[in-house]
Amino acid sequence: ESDEEVSSGDEVFASPDGYAFSGAIWTDVFQLLHRVALADGHASELELSRIRALCRMTGLAAPVWLDEGAPVGHASPHLVALRSNLIAARYGLRHALLLAHADGDYCEAEKLCIRESAEELGVDLDFVCQLENWATGWLQFHANGDSLVRVGG
Repeated sequence: ESDEEVSSGDEVFASPDGYAFSGAIWTDVFQLLHRVALADGHASELELSRIRALCRMTGLAAPVWLDEGAPVGHASPHLVALRSNLIAARYGLRHALLLAHADGDYCEAEKLCIRESAEELGVDLDFVCQLENWATGWLQFHANGDSLVRVGG
């Protein structure tokens, strides 16, 4: 198995939220996440742990680069399988946006990486803007819930 393979391309794996994609598409999703994690020059442990959690939830083995600590420059420049499936591309970008916010700072380098990846995948910039707004709201929703649990109502 090469560094860029997660599983065989024909096997189907389900996400925890009901999407089922081939191994080749999941490989690209994880490469996209890797690309975004490295956008600011390093992959934080929080970003890597979120990628590991998605691997566990889908039942996929972690990509080789994840165990190696995701050295800068190792992310694949190609997302061939995602380009052939608009729903999968949008799904991957959704996870990429949540990952980019993981450390609480959606920096310009991450924003540029997301937007360039979306363009490469044929995803409209208007959709990306909608997704960015959704991610901000989703993260605020969870932060409010966490605060409520800690402080009480």
